[in-house]
Amino acid sequence: SWIEFVPVSEMDLTLPVHLGAGEKEAISLAQSTTGSVLLIDDRDGRLAAAERKIEIAGTMAVLSEASLRGLLDLRETVVRLRTLGFRISAAHESAILERHEERRRAMGPPQP
Repeated sequence: SWIEFVPVSEMDLTLPVHLGAGEKEAISLAQSTTGSVLLIDDRDGRLAAAERKIEIAGTMAVLSEASLRGLLDLRETVVRLRTLGFRISAAHESAILERHEERRRAMGPPQP
């Protein structure tokens, strides 16, 4: 399968105390998993992960890639996520959608 649920064996006790439990667990697990990419949107969590040289990706980056592969419509998906409580600033959303469209145009028309 493409996703696996793994319990955290050792928490990183040097993580900032203000991070949430989920962010702490995710960063700790990523540190112990070779070749992993941490899916994290929380700004402070992303900073803590980057300080530890963990490769990170945000939800929008993953969705953009899925859209470029023809798996979903990015704009429609963002609208649906907002109804579920997903938060993103208008400026950030606009920048991501613009970058996504540039990448889509650069790829050319879809292959049959």
